[in-house]
Amino acid sequence: QTSFEDTTNDGTWTFDSWDKQSDKVNKADVTFTGYWTFKEKTSDFSITKTVDKATYEKVGEVLNYTVVVKNTGEKDLTGLTISDDKTTFDNPTFDLKKGESKELKYTYIITEADVTAKSITNTAKVKLGDKERKDTTTSTLVEKKSGFYITKTVNKAMYEKIGDVLTYKVTVKNTGEKKLEKLTISDTKVTLNEDPFNLEVDASQEFTYSYTVTEDDVKAKKVINVATVTHGKDEKSAEAISKLKENKPEPQPNPEPTPQ
Repeated sequence: QTSFEDTTNDGTWTFDSWDKQSDKVNKADVTFTGYWTFKEKTSDFSITKTVDKATYEKVGEVLNYTVVVKNTGEKDLTGLTISDDKTTFDNPTFDLKKGESKELKYTYIITEADVTAKSITNTAKVKLGDKERKDTTTSTLVEKKSGFYITKTVNKAMYEKIGDVLTYKVTVKNTGEKKLEKLTISDTKVTLNEDPFNLEVDASQEFTYSYTVTEDDVKAKKVINVATVTHGKDEKSAEAISKLKENKPEPQPNPEPTPQ
């Protein structure tokens, strides 16, 4: 036998060589001094962490994490502890037999701070005594583009007098990649008491309202009316123009010449 397990010292003894000068041969028996090397069993472990989404889009989205801890050493491990900077484990301490693995799954919900930060770096750590192993995942915010357009029409391109009514229609459409919230609309000629409104992607909303021509409009000979929609720092406007219809005086017949 050239090696044997030492359960007391948790290692293996391996025969290296013998001292030739120490041998004694007594018929069937041979005795000699041998040299042995002791190797203690190693203890080690690995940790692998994965996340189901490399990107996220909004508050409330859920990231699913999986951590696998494996005993990569030559002996059983007792008293490993796991920690994570995004969650708390109910039972963070566990044991692993030689060659055994443990899988842990948990979730994390995206917060407003994560959207502002535009990325989430999450680190899981496993410790055993002074030895520590860790693995990190990163998920990045996908910033969807936002956009909208506004159009405005008027039912009369011409007006004639004070008291004429002009009816306007404003259409706002979400042309971006994400829902728009708390848009507001205003108008230069009409006070609108509209509440802030939301628009899903590709959705439109129409506003219809009227304006009565005044004496100043007749004098100015046109009405320029501008509607503006605001979303955060984004602002877009559209105008509609109506002009005064001026009645031309009818031509007067030339007087007949007086006979001389």
